[in-house]
Amino acid sequence: MNFDEKQFRSLADETYDKIISLGTTKGILIDKRSVFVDRLVEFLKEHDTPFDVQLCLEWIDAMEHDPPCTLNSSYLHWIAFRRLVILIDKQSKGCLDQWTHYNSFSTPMPQSEDYCKLVTDFRSYLEQNGYRKETARSYSSTAREFLIYLESNDIFCINLISNKLIAEYFISDKCNHMSFRTLQTVGSVMRKFLFFLHESCALDTVMLDYAIPSYRVTWGKIVTTVDKDVDTAVLKDKPEYIINKRDKAMILLSLHLCLRTCDIRNIKFSNINWETGMLSIVQSKTGIPLELPIDVETQNAILDYILHERRECDSEYIFIAAVGPAQKILRHHIKFRRRAKGTAAFDKIPKDGLHILRRTGASRMLRSGVPLTTISNILGHVSENAVQRYLTTDEENMRKCSIDLSQIPYSGRDL
Repeated sequence: MNFDEKQFRSLADETYDKIISLGTTKGILIDKRSVFVDRLVEFLKEHDTPFDVQLCLEWIDAMEHDPPCTLNSSYLHWIAFRRLVILIDKQSKGCLDQWTHYNSFSTPMPQSEDYCKLVTDFRSYLEQNGYRKETARSYSSTAREFLIYLESNDIFCINLISNKLIAEYFISDKCNHMSFRTLQTVGSVMRKFLFFLHESCALDTVMLDYAIPSYRVTWGKIVTTVDKDVDTAVLKDKPEYIINKRDKAMILLSLHLCLRTCDIRNIKFSNINWETGMLSIVQSKTGIPLELPIDVETQNAILDYILHERRECDSEYIFIAAVGPAQKILRHHIKFRRRAKGTAAFDKIPKDGLHILRRTGASRMLRSGVPLTTISNILGHVSENAVQRYLTTDEENMRKCSIDLSQIPYSGRDL
């Protein structure tokens, strides 16, 4: 028999332990790992062959996955399954030492060179006008998809765009599955793209943006927070993690100082005055300077990480990758929910990002009687009104706002 199940499952377990220690993979892969491994074992047994990454990938790529797939799961599960195969292969070769993006397919581009250039130029235009690189990339992707749609309708000249064609795009299969919120964003980006085409003299026709539907979406976020049990679970020492101290320091920065994840990632040694205990940064999202005192617990956690866990390197950033190139940590490196795995607190944490801790910190300040204006300044909001939504988390004071119904006349059966 060519397939050794025990050996393969041992390799899969080693891979799992490695990616957990790196803290650098999606929750879906972790949650569905046993299902994926069982499916791989079944497949390799059927073919009586040792693990072969190319063979397994070809099998997975042949599955239907948009959106229902052979795994009775979504497209995201298909992506996670594919990623696990690649990670197992890397572990078998002894080179699973850092996180990398493993694309399951190449990004489709327009056939026309002129259209491809428009996508690139639009992205550069956005960056030159102050948009963040991530935003510019996302917006240019929307333009790219529209240009591909034009080509599917045999429109290879940008000046052949018509109001009718734009209106039809928003009722095409491409947009049918989108939520109103997403369509609102696409419409806004399309207006920017048309403005760019006019400004760059690539498009002669005017008033095409009138064909873009207007979506008025009124919505309000329900502010979710966590309780003290979650604090205890995620701040408990995890010496088996190579990013244990880094995790704790970042969690406290989010929970106590209410910092955004992007600002935590960007903290440099020069941003902290250890003598005064003050943190001074310019917020990545708003560009607004922010100066905050760092509490003793958080200071100690940061110093503990720097002195006892952080790799020796010349990086100006405090929080760096634990393995691979000594560079600033990336957004997907931050996973704190797994620290509560195996505890009752795990199900109380809806997502892996730190933002819920920022909201929790703001809510606790509010319940402690800190004025809204002060909380708004600490959060670094552009508008003071942005903090109003945290009022709903102060249940004790919200009860005081309830209306007494005893004086309202009522006739009918007893309730």
